[in-house]
Amino acid sequence: MQRIPAILLPYEGRLIIADFNEIICCKADKGWLWIRLKDGKKLAVPSVMGRMQEILPAPPFFLCHDAYLVNLCHARSIGREDDNAFVALDGENIPVSVEKREKMIRIFYRI
Repeated sequence: MQRIPAILLPYEGRLIIADFNEIICCKADKGWLWIRLKDGKKLAVPSVMGRMQEILPAPPFFLCHDAYLVNLCHARSIGREDDNAFVALDGENIPVSVEKREKMIRIFYRI
């Protein structure tokens, strides 16, 4: 049996197996990564964004902002609000840097 690519993540004193397709986004915050999963869990992992970028495949994962790595398979829309671009992921608007917006749109055509 072939397993979908996954990562082990610490959660409430144990390690959980998170399939890549269950990860909605990762947010970097002072040496920690906040990982949001499809089931609503938000996991705090002591790590840096560069390490997570090495693990998660691009595409569908895309660094849309210095602090955000998103799974574009969960994107619902791309928009602008007050001159700021964002990608909507399951009810949350994630900022997209101006420099990365066009690249992100080109990736959508390939997924």
